[in-house]
Amino acid sequence: MITEVIEDPPEDISTNPLAGMGSVEEAPALDPCENTIPLPAGMGSVEEEPVLDPQSVPDGAPNASPSQLRMLTRSQSRRAARAATTLAAEVSTDDDPRSYREAMNGPLQRQWKVAIQQEYASLLENHTFTPVEYARSKPIGCKWVYKTKTNPDGTLRYKARLVIKGYEQMQGIDFDETYAPVSKMTTLRCLMSRAAQEDWEMDQRDVVTAFLNPAIDKEVYMQLPEGMEWLIAEPLSSPSSPSSPADSTHKSTHNPCAEAHSVSRAEERFVESTRSPDRNSQRVSTTPGNSRVSTTPGNSQRVSTAPGNSQRVTTTTAPDPMAIYMNGSLRLNKVLYGLKQAPLLWHATINEFLLSIGCTRAHADENLYLRSGVFLLLYVDDTTILYPRTASKAAEDLKTALKKEYKMTDLGKAKQFLGLEIARHDSGTITLGQAKYIQTIVKRFGIEDANPTPTPLHDKTTLETEPQGETEVDAGHYQSIVGSLSYAATATCPDIAFAVSALICYSSKPFTSHLTAAKRVLRYLKGTADLKLVFPCIPVTRSPMLGFTDSDFAGDINGRKSQGGYVFQVYNRPVSWKSYKQSMVALSTTEAKYVACSEATREAQWLAKLHTNVVGKLGCPLPVCTDSNGALKNIQAAGYGKSRNKHIEVKFHHCRDLHATRELEFSYVSTNDNLADIMTMALGPEKHRGFMEGIGLRC
Repeated sequence: MITEVIEDPPEDISTNPLAGMGSVEEAPALDPCENTIPLPAGMGSVEEEPVLDPQSVPDGAPNASPSQLRMLTRSQSRRAARAATTLAAEVSTDDDPRSYREAMNGPLQRQWKVAIQQEYASLLENHTFTPVEYARSKPIGCKWVYKTKTNPDGTLRYKARLVIKGYEQMQGIDFDETYAPVSKMTTLRCLMSRAAQEDWEMDQRDVVTAFLNPAIDKEVYMQLPEGMEWLIAEPLSSPSSPSSPADSTHKSTHNPCAEAHSVSRAEERFVESTRSPDRNSQRVSTTPGNSRVSTTPGNSQRVSTAPGNSQRVTTTTAPDPMAIYMNGSLRLNKVLYGLKQAPLLWHATINEFLLSIGCTRAHADENLYLRSGVFLLLYVDDTTILYPRTASKAAEDLKTALKKEYKMTDLGKAKQFLGLEIARHDSGTITLGQAKYIQTIVKRFGIEDANPTPTPLHDKTTLETEPQGETEVDAGHYQSIVGSLSYAATATCPDIAFAVSALICYSSKPFTSHLTAAKRVLRYLKGTADLKLVFPCIPVTRSPMLGFTDSDFAGDINGRKSQGGYVFQVYNRPVSWKSYKQSMVALSTTEAKYVACSEATREAQWLAKLHTNVVGKLGCPLPVCTDSNGALKNIQAAGYGKSRNKHIEVKFHHCRDLHATRELEFSYVSTNDNLADIMTMALGPEKHRGFMEGIGLRC
């Protein structure tokens, strides 16, 4: 009798803690819930994917080359202000590592390593991904992003975030819709003004790893992140989320640090099955063909006797889960930062929860929620809760409900929000500033040693689309400057709104004069970094809202279009402003200012709706002031059919209807008192300073 024995060498448990975890035998297919692969220490559950032919796996989208990435970046000039919002929220230093290698070889290696371990522990705790041997689509790359954040008390904290490379996603395969609303800065300023007037409390909460909460809506695979080898060997223990008594945790005998990580029920059943007495006994079954199947804990043997008097013994070991994990990819179970659909899924998740606990969403702002006199303003994962002292109990109930559902950080009284510095004084006055953000961008663009300027733009400055004798500058650098300035102009610096509006027009093809003008605005901000929006607690004798609107005439020498603007105050302080180029060429100054009144009308309607949600319906028409008697006469006229007005688009006549129905009340104001004048042109130092004080900017 000839016997051929094929065996694998025994595995050393001391070197491979995963050896002896079970066997693979030729038997009917297991239940899908039990067909899992044990994980390395500290990992969540890992599903064994069906074995696929690598050639049958679709390749997906190819990786973008560096030149393609630069083109993509330059084509997204409209997103520059949104990118600046992220910069402001972090207020980080320029010395943050840009790569994993730089972080691990730098002087702050220990801090960044702990930050990576903390992020990795959060990913495991939320069961963000499942390691698989084969991916059904091309895995998307990922990277670690590092930020040094500044706490309100001035101390530094180090944050690492695992971000997937969303630009590699393919629409229709990896994602569909991406839009998610965010709260408006105007809403925040309106609430601040009301809080100062009524002495409201302002608290702040931050949702920890917010994007890891919603489940993903597509089957997306991700490559293994850098540093996974030492992360598996050195997992960081973190408190697990509250669980019910029925939940269980996996306590590895080979890695004590993994005891805090939860596992799925499928992994629990697998571990229990490997420890049951039946697994240590020999199971023998006799088949009609005189074959015998013997199973031991470490291997699976099939012994068959053929009619030719030969016997073949084949020993097959279980697949090595560590090898599968390190050579495979990660299938996402939860949303990860960087996914294009991540903001949408997170907003849908928290919106559903807030509505389920009795919150009502404001009609004026989709991210403003009301419940029993408490206002919750949501900006992605940052929440600001404002409430009168009489609603303290309701506010605590809302905080408790949020804490039960999400892991949150209590930041105490509101001191920072998206990079805005909030300060409350003993008199009840609230100030809103961006000194740290301004210092950051001034340093980033190398202006810290330059002399300040008295105005954002010189009053004799003329910007042309293609100035003669000048060279074109790097568009990416120019867009980065203008995007950073745009966030400051939107948040707390109405004094640079006109300058930023003028500079944005040249983002696609900037020249030397445009870059010089942008750096002048940075120099101006350097000298006015300490200016703040002031919301005082003073009695109001007139309407709580007041608007100003203005326009120049054909100020743009390139297209001869006019520059319009408006400023709205609530309780004597600015909450809304805008400087914009009109969409049509006006035939006269009167027509340009008439169009500006129509644009201001839309903002006035929205502000009235917001006031209704927060305070109640206005008891009188909202006053709007203009310095043009001609535009005022057209608004107050009875008909539309005059020959001088017949060519004006119908949408611009909207202001006349609202004035006639007494929703708005347009009135005259002198040019020297029209606060919107600073939104339409570059002014001299003296006039510029006067309008700054009139708007409400103080040191």
